Amino acid sequence: MESFAFFLGKAICHQLHERTFFIDGHYLPVCARCTGIYIGIFFSVLLFGFGKKFRSNTIPTTKISIFLLVFLLPLIIDGFGSYLGFYSTTNLVRVITGVLFGVILPIFVLPLLNHTVTSTNRVMTDLRRFYYTLALALLLALLSSQGFIPLIILDLLIVGSLVSWVAILFLLFYKKIRNRFISIGFSYMSSILVLFALSTIHSIIENILR
Repeated sequence: MESFAFFLGKAICHQLHERTFFIDGHYLPVCARCTGIYIGIFFSVLLFGFGKKFRSNTIPTTKISIFLLVFLLPLIIDGFGSYLGFYSTTNLVRVITGVLFGVILPIFVLPLLNHTVTSTNRVMTDLRRFYYTLALALLLALLSSQGFIPLIILDLLIVGSLVSWVAILFLLFYKKIRNRFISIGFSYMSSILVLFALSTIHSIIENILR
């Protein structure tokens, strides 16, 4: 599982050891920032599941949307600031900003899957469930940063969230297929194929540059 997760993580992450959590004698398949993003996505999708909001076709109200979009800024600021050399950040900061970013993404992307529905069904009408989701995601991120979560669980969560998130993006292209099971199946197959292709290309480039 570890080698598979590490290979798949190569598709979307630089996997620099100094920016990656070291747990049970092994590095996670993605860096701390990406770990936070996929932990956030995982809990945010759970929010939709338990809230029965997978059929939502409208983003939150303007006021709530503006408030939520503010949560994207810490990762953007931290990412560009550290990349441009303005300051040096830590893995704890990276995973927290990643969680804040990842929790928000499904809230604005998943309604696109149902935008053709005529009746309005907002994905979120208040922030209570969002706060619970954010708290759980941050708790798991903090426990992970301290090595309290087993490596196998984090590998499964990261890989599952990564594959599922890319599949959701592909579902935007396959949503015209009336059979839901077929469209979901195509989306997951496309996700796995693309991730494998990107990981392979990344590995080839690494070997060439060595």
